[in-house]
Amino acid sequence: MKIIVLSLYIIFLSFTLYSQSDTLRNETHIFWCEEYTLQFGDFQDTSRLAKHLEWCESKSLCWGAYTGLFSVMDIPKKEKDQQRKEEVIYFAPAFELKTSYRLTSDSLDYLKQIIVFDMYELAARKCRIQLDSLYKTNPTIGIKGIFFKSVEIEVNANLGKMVKAYTNEVYIQKLEGSFLKWRTLIDNLLNETKEFQTTTNDRLRFIQNKPIIKGYIKAPKVIGNLFEK
Repeated sequence: MKIIVLSLYIIFLSFTLYSQSDTLRNETHIFWCEEYTLQFGDFQDTSRLAKHLEWCESKSLCWGAYTGLFSVMDIPKKEKDQQRKEEVIYFAPAFELKTSYRLTSDSLDYLKQIIVFDMYELAARKCRIQLDSLYKTNPTIGIKGIFFKSVEIEVNANLGKMVKAYTNEVYIQKLEGSFLKWRTLIDNLLNETKEFQTTTNDRLRFIQNKPIIKGYIKAPKVIGNLFEK
C-alpha cells in the first residue's frame, strides 16, 4: 500500500511541477510564443457542429482559431507603494483549445488560421507600443493605468477591422495570392515590432491567474475608455 501511495504521490508531484513550470499554456488556452507554432492537434474541436460545416461549405472556412487578447493590470498592494512603484500591465494573445475547430486535414486551411493568432500578437504589441509612448511623453506613475483600457479598446477595434479584411479577401472573395500577401505583411510587422513581443512573464500572469510580482495585486478598478466620443 505504501508503494502505491508513494507512486501516486510521485505522479501527482510530476504533474504539479510540469504545470507550474509550463510557460506556454494552461488547461484551456495556449498563449502566443515566438518559439511555438500552433499544431494540428491544438485545434481540438472535431465535433463537426452544424455552423462550422456551413462555414466550411459556403466560405471554405474549414478551420477556426478561437482567439482572444487577454489583459490585466497589477498594482502595488500597499497604498504607500502605489506612489513610488509603477503599475504593471500584461497582454497575451490566447488561443482556446476546445473551441478551435478543424474539419479537414488540409495544411493550407490550417495555415490560413494560424495567421490569425499572429494578428492578435500584433495587437498586443500595439498596446504596449502605445502605452510605452504615453509614458515616454509623460513619465508619471499611473499614466499607463489611466489609458490602459482606452488603448486596448482602440487597438481591438483596429484588430477587428484587420481580421475582417483578411477574411473578406481570403475566404469570401478568394482573391488570388491574397493569403501570401497577408502572410508576408504580418511577418514583416512581427519583425518590425519584435522589441514589444509577448514575454514569458506576460504568459505566466495568465497561466497562474495571479500577480507574479511580490507585493502586487490585481487592480480592483480600471478607468474606462477615455477616447469614447
